[in-house]
Amino acid sequence: MGRGVPPKAVLTIRLLIGLYLLYTDYQIYPDVMAREGTSKIVMIGIMVFFAVAGIILILMSGKELIAGRAGTDGQEAGTDLVEEAPGAETGTGSSKDTAGEGSVKDIEKAGSSEDDPEQKKE
Repeated sequence: MGRGVPPKAVLTIRLLIGLYLLYTDYQIYPDVMAREGTSKIVMIGIMVFFAVAGIILILMSGKELIAGRAGTDGQEAGTDLVEEAPGAETGTGSSKDTAGEGSVKDIEKAGSSEDDPEQKKE
């Protein structure tokens, strides 16, 4: 089962996280250059990791947002969320069901509450 393209909000958050990682790199650069020895090497490694992760997040999320392929709720864009009525594919439904007769009454029954005093007055 494919997961599809994430929703636009998730892609936007990923983009912002990538930007934040690059901003963090920019902020810690002066401190890293002031260090000496092993700690400087470790900090440079962390900076490289942050930069690579930030760039990957920005490029991948930005590409999906610009292409307009972001799903609306975690599904791939263009997929329908509405289920077909029973018998719609095969044509086995009766003409009364497809014409909609009786369906309005069923909806009204389902929407009304037996405990609603205004419904009892009618």
